[in-house]
Amino acid sequence: MIRLFLFFSFIICTLEAQRLDSALQNLERFDQKHLQDYIDKELNQSNKEQDIKPNNIINSQNSHKYFFKSIIFEKTELNLKENIEIIKTYENRILTTQDILDIISKTTNNLIKKGYSTSAVTIKQIDQINQILILEVKVGKIDNILLNNNLNDRRLKTLPLKNGSVFNIFDLDQAIENLNNASINTISNIQASNQYGFSNIYLQTQDQPFEFYTNMDNSGQSDMGEYRSSIAITSNNIFNINDSFNLTYSKNFPFAKSGYDEELYFASLSIPINNSKILFSFSNSRTSTKAYGYASEYTRKNNIYRYKIGLKHILTRINKTKVSIYSNINIKETKNTIDDIILETSSGRYNSISIGIETLSSISNGSIFSQLEYSKGVKLFGSRGNIKNSPYDTEFDIIKIPLSIQKYIYSNQNYGLLLKSNFAAFYSKDSLLFADKFSIGSEYTVRGFKDSSVSLDYGTYLNNTLYLKLFDTNKYIQSFSPFIGIDFGYGRDYYLPNSDKLIGIAYGILYNIGNLNIKATFSKPIKKSSNMPDEKSPFYLDISFAI
Repeated sequence: MIRLFLFFSFIICTLEAQRLDSALQNLERFDQKHLQDYIDKELNQSNKEQDIKPNNIINSQNSHKYFFKSIIFEKTELNLKENIEIIKTYENRILTTQDILDIISKTTNNLIKKGYSTSAVTIKQIDQINQILILEVKVGKIDNILLNNNLNDRRLKTLPLKNGSVFNIFDLDQAIENLNNASINTISNIQASNQYGFSNIYLQTQDQPFEFYTNMDNSGQSDMGEYRSSIAITSNNIFNINDSFNLTYSKNFPFAKSGYDEELYFASLSIPINNSKILFSFSNSRTSTKAYGYASEYTRKNNIYRYKIGLKHILTRINKTKVSIYSNINIKETKNTIDDIILETSSGRYNSISIGIETLSSISNGSIFSQLEYSKGVKLFGSRGNIKNSPYDTEFDIIKIPLSIQKYIYSNQNYGLLLKSNFAAFYSKDSLLFADKFSIGSEYTVRGFKDSSVSLDYGTYLNNTLYLKLFDTNKYIQSFSPFIGIDFGYGRDYYLPNSDKLIGIAYGILYNIGNLNIKATFSKPIKKSSNMPDEKSPFYLDISFAI
């Protein structure tokens, strides 16, 4: 009898581990989709440029020759180091009128390059007796900022633009980005003020107090409820500071096999303040299923909780590049039970801290997004830390490098070929718990795999998709985008005898019109890991609607 009891206990624990792995894989795919949505949003950001023409006090037709021992700027808020270096190259040499105009043009263009697009360099004085050329920066400043024709809107306090400050186009870009955190289609208009050298900035938003989103996909495993549905509601400007609060609920369809039931709850709050953003998020994945032992029925429940507190700060905007740094505190807690009895060995809290740098750049006919992140497992905030004699490290060191490119490689009046490439690399010298490993084998990593995937201590993947975009036709035809793709993945779990190599191909069609988005993807595995089960050609379906 004791042997029989131990046998069924072993079976239950084994099934428990399989169910937990499935729950973690589904949570990982939710995170992958969430990250890809964020990257796509960043890549689709538009870039704004503005040009000005400076006024000068000399005529380019003047043939007079000049010699200056010294060229200086009258002291202002915008005596840029680069402009000082420019004027030094024109000292102690014969200059024509065109040379002086070139000085004005180069230094003004440098102001524009730095974002000071309403400022300009002019000539203050030509002192031919002392051979000194005095330049002046006419500094463009902000008089008033109006949001939807309101000077006193509370949201203005969270913007980097301030009355009386020097105007910088990159601050305006950041202001629009902050407003779009809780609104849509923010537009700006800069007009000269009645006060000399000042401008008024008019900002107009389309406010959306609430946004609704629903989604259906088949991202689950076939034997545990392949199809799942999601509904989300976003409430904007609850505190009227460009804040955005999101609630998402996801569930597998009720006809899942084996009595398996899964739910996912997700909540997030983001608040942009000047050049920074504060983020809070929480997720809870719940799974439940029945197990049958010796003359008994058991209910197995898995609860995975994740909490994140994040801070992101824009370091700089240079021409068409935005550079940010960020840090996150990540808290992960797992609670597994059988008939409400906690399984101590597979339950616990494991926390980490991460820091990273992120860049977004516009390139010819496209954009590029990249991150470099370092994560460290820490024994803080109630974390268990490393467990004695455990083969797995919870106080780990992990480096992640995601890189995404979106670019038209060819286009004419009728159609274009849009390439989207997503690359990611992940490295740890430690043997990681399943929840911390790098997962490959999904619609967002290497297609051709759905019921099975590989979880790695280090690895990389490259996901490539080429879309055909139609231009010169009606909007219903333009909404169809056929695509093809090929993906590669490689990595290693330190406790497995072999490395993993995955190759998959995909083709399908994307239909996007208005608020409706449908994506159907057919895929086929070309190469799989030796310890992965055979899998038929997976089909991915994703349907979403937003209002």
